[in-house]
Parts: sequence; C-alpha cells; structure tokens
Amino acid sequence: MRADAGDPPPHTGVVAGLPAAPPLNDADLQARARDVAQFLGIDPNLLATQALQAAGDNGARDALVSTLQKATSERRQLLADEQTKAEYDAAFSETGSNLFSAIGGELQQLFTNVADVVADNPLIGWLKQLRGDANAKIAHILNLFA
Repeated sequence: MRADAGDPPPHTGVVAGLPAAPPLNDADLQARARDVAQFLGIDPNLLATQALQAAGDNGARDALVSTLQKATSERRQLLADEQTKAEYDAAFSETGSNLFSAIGGELQQLFTNVADVVADNPLIGWLKQLRGDANAKIAHILNLFA
C-alpha cells in the first residue's frame, strides 16, 4: 500500500484557464498517514498527528521523519535492493526539515525545467501549486518511506 502524492490530477485544474486543483486537505493527509502507518506496523493515530503537525512546523517534521526512519530502517536493510537503498539514502539520513526543503528545491527545479521546455505546459500550474502545498510535501515524504 502506498500513499501517492506525486500524480497530478487528470487535466482538471491544471489546464490554463481552469481553476486550480485544491491543495491536499488535512483529512486526506491524515488518512494517507494512517495507511502508511498500518503498512509499516506503527500507531496510525501517532503518525497521522505527526504528519498534520509537520505540515506547519520544522521541529514536527524532524519528529515525523525520525518516526518513519525508525519504523523502516531494519526492513530497508533486510529487504531493499542496492538500487533502492542508493535512491532513498537521503530520506534515511536527513532530518525532516532538511528533507522537506530538499523536496521543495526539487519541485522548483522541476518547475523551471518544465517551464523552459514548453511555456504553456499544463504541468506548470500543478507544479506551482504543489510547491506551496505543505500537506502534499508531507504526503510525498510518507510515500518515500512506504
């Protein structure tokens, strides 16, 4: 089970002239956190609370990522192949606030790349919105650990 945070909504809300898709709401973020917690075998209410707090507080981001790191470190070492370990090393060595900032930087770079390729690319609106959606960034962090 994965908490998907990365798929843009189908064309609704990302095409020029249409209203923007709504940001990820608190209830959806908490539901995703509960799903990830159940998958990882940790307290769903704890992770849901931490996820919601992490959307607005650097210290809470550190606590959320620490909880996820502890819950997944043994499984990661035993079950992940070397490529997966290499791809996700940053998630397992960073603090939550640094990981949150890194995701923001990656989104900015992606936004710039998409805008440079095609000025009227429908992904531009979605990426611009996602850059400012703290709940979506936290959902992405949950997805990394799932």
